[in-house]
Amino acid sequence: MLICYLGSVLLVNTGAVDENDIVFEIDIYDGVTGNLVHTARKVTVPVRRWHQIDAILAKHAPGTTQGYVQIRTVSGKNSFLAYAVINDGAAPGQRSGDGAYLAAQD
Repeated sequence: MLICYLGSVLLVNTGAVDENDIVFEIDIYDGVTGNLVHTARKVTVPVRRWHQIDAILAKHAPGTTQGYVQIRTVSGKNSFLAYAVINDGAAPGQRSGDGAYLAAQD
């Protein structure tokens, strides 16, 4: 189980153990209230591949302006990497637009 703050979320299947996909569930929490607002199910990452979910709040939790995710492995034995990228500014042209990398915490 990993927790990270969000923007876009990226998952990597390392393929360190076997040739199988990893299937995840991603719980999305409202950063203001701490309430669970959505669970993305059956997020599958093939072996030695990566999967990025851009604009995860807009796609899976509309109306949530800030939040964090909890990532769970549903199936698969390979180790994985997870991180998020957030941008300064709510829309293009606002604030600096700089992106920041946020490593997941175990």
